[in-house]
Amino acid sequence: MRAGEKNTTVVTPAPAGARKRLGKYVMIPLVLSIAVLSYFAREWRSTVKVTSINVAGARSLSKNALAKLSGVDVSAPLYDLDLAKVKRRIMAEPLLKDVQLNREYPGSLVIEVSEREPMAALNCGQMRFVDEEGVVLPYLDGDRKLDLPLIIGIDGIQSEKVGKPIMNKELFAALEIIRQAQLLDSTIYHMISELDMNRGGDIRINSLDAGIPVILGREDIPKKLLLFETFWTNFVNAGDAQKLKYVDLRFEDQVVVKWQDEPSSPSKKVTL
Repeated sequence: MRAGEKNTTVVTPAPAGARKRLGKYVMIPLVLSIAVLSYFAREWRSTVKVTSINVAGARSLSKNALAKLSGVDVSAPLYDLDLAKVKRRIMAEPLLKDVQLNREYPGSLVIEVSEREPMAALNCGQMRFVDEEGVVLPYLDGDRKLDLPLIIGIDGIQSEKVGKPIMNKELFAALEIIRQAQLLDSTIYHMISELDMNRGGDIRINSLDAGIPVILGREDIPKKLLLFETFWTNFVNAGDAQKLKYVDLRFEDQVVVKWQDEPSSPSKKVTL
């Protein structure tokens, strides 16, 4: 080697055939290992049995009833369960809005439910509940006490079926009034014993306090509910509610009141 020349090493790449053979030698054990692991995993999964069914989120429905509705037997292979089929069986219950299923080691099937929340009572030939989406729910006669307004004065809903939505604009208008009352003040909401849609006429609230009728009309309902709340807070004392004959809210920014002890006098107007 002459002075000043660099010492270089020439690397000759392995032939293509040799690289392919080397790849096969690496892949074959890897594939065999995966196959063996898959076999043992399947064998292990087949030995895992359902030891418990846990239910979360149930309020109106009993956990035992939901577990029975799932159709899953304790000791059934946990990982052989068709969760989609199990979910369909559970969702046959009209009170349910959604169901999520999970398997948990060592042997639990977890059923997490979301129930439809009753918003009002409704007479569909017999007493039913209805949720915010207008879905008819069975009447609950259990331990859970529900303080719900009764919607009346709507035609054409007597034959509606449990679990199906009622596509009726008057019903949705009634549900919106109840929702507005809930948002405004819980006191006003709980005063509504009946919401009378009056078959398209002036909407009325029959108050829980002495059955006082409150005439709402059809326009600016949220504003009128707020007006009523202000009137009730400022002008009606605890003992005076029994003396009211009716409250009329159909006038702009005014509350027209009739008292029981003034049968011959004109109604009084209260401007707020």
